Amino acid sequence: MILQEPEVPEPRHLDDVVRLPLTPAPLAKPIPEGMRVGLIGAGRVVQNSVLPAYQAAGITPIAAADPDSNALATVQQQWGIQHTFAEFREMLDSVELDVVDLNIRWDVGLSPTRVEAVREAAARGVHVLLAKPFAATYVQCLEMVHAAQTAGITIAVDHNMRFAPVPYGIRSMIQAGVLGPLVSSSYLYHSAVGRQHTNAFDAAYDNVVHAADTLLSWFEQEPEEVYGHWSRRVDGVGSVFAGTLAFAGGANATILFDFASRHRRQMEFIAVGELASVDGRQDAGMPPPATQRRTTLRYGPHAPRGLVLELPLH
Repeated sequence: MILQEPEVPEPRHLDDVVRLPLTPAPLAKPIPEGMRVGLIGAGRVVQNSVLPAYQAAGITPIAAADPDSNALATVQQQWGIQHTFAEFREMLDSVELDVVDLNIRWDVGLSPTRVEAVREAAARGVHVLLAKPFAATYVQCLEMVHAAQTAGITIAVDHNMRFAPVPYGIRSMIQAGVLGPLVSSSYLYHSAVGRQHTNAFDAAYDNVVHAADTLLSWFEQEPEEVYGHWSRRVDGVGSVFAGTLAFAGGANATILFDFASRHRRQMEFIAVGELASVDGRQDAGMPPPATQRRTTLRYGPHAPRGLVLELPLH
């Protein structure tokens, strides 16, 4: 006798899943025109990531400040930035700006400079976009927030991962209720390239913070307990971080940041609820320069078992 599973009717919410908006709403709005942007810091991340993003949005910053004359020459010649300065106060005094995009490194003793830059911009009524992490200490973070509140300007932190295609799509499903209450989730990152593999890199602040922020945006609550451990670090190879977050009600989340593997660069995301689960992956081509090669999102209700919806992402 062949035993068959009982037939389960198709979940009524599948149509709702297909119709979910999986692209962040701001991307559907027109990009503001005439915004006067100044850069404080014009180094590697600005040239590799920040300026290409501005270019894609049709925005060209009008000024940049950095003590490195080579960096200034590059942003002027390659990116068409008109005004360059060795010192950010000189830029703030010389050019009328709406916002400064602050990308000074925090991990080489420059957190106090970040605080001072925010204070100087706030004093002139200029809004601030600040690269993560906010600062090296909680007191410094409070100082910047206080300066912004006192001056009545907006200060924002560039925490972009929660708006990446897969994490945003999963968050949309969670908020729409099609997964049901969360049971578990995972954020797995295999780096493959970059200075993350060097012994001087502080990955907990610079990378793992992305996972913590993304998971908190899904659960919308603080974990009750956090467990974490770094593997032993091998010179020239790197190490691997594994962490578990325990939430009220028995839910958990897993973080894995692999700064040792060299053969792949990808992010994997999983969320499991009482009604359904979803998983997705963002891959980048190897070797460098890395380019996004494949982005997927799959939704599967718990019943009938095996049913999968492949959802398009942009």
